Amino acid sequence: MPQPYYQELAAALRQVAALVEPLADTDTAKPDHGTNLYLSVGYARHDAEAAKTNSATVDAIAAALGAKPETKVEGRGERRQAEYRFDVSHGPLKVHGYTYIPATPTRARKLTELEAENAELKARLAAQGGAE
Repeated sequence: MPQPYYQELAAALRQVAALVEPLADTDTAKPDHGTNLYLSVGYARHDAEAAKTNSATVDAIAAALGAKPETKVEGRGERRQAEYRFDVSHGPLKVHGYTYIPATPTRARKLTELEAENAELKARLAAQGGAE
C-alpha cells in the first residue's frame, strides 16, 4: 500500500532541490566543509509507543539512503537523552536523520526502581504471613 507521507516528503525534497539548483549559475562560493541536511522525525523522548513509530520512519529513510541507524545516549541524570539516528553522505550533502527516544535508565535510577519493587514485594509477602 503506498504511503502518501513518503511521496509528500520526496516531493518536498525535490522542491527544495529545484530552489537550490539556480545557485549553480551564480558566483556564490561553495562552503569549505560541505552542507548538512537534518531530518528530525517526531519527538518522543518520553513516549515509547511514538518512539517505535518514529524509529520505523528513521529506519525506512535510512535504508532508502543506504545508511544504518544506531542509538546514541548522552548526558547524565535528568539530562540523559537518547537519539535513534543515522548519518550518510551523498556527494557534497551530508544527511543526518534522527528521532529522540526514551533513554535507558541510569544504573542509579534502575537500582532505585529495583529497591522500591523489592520493598513492595517484601511488604506483600509479610501481609500474606510469609517470611521476611
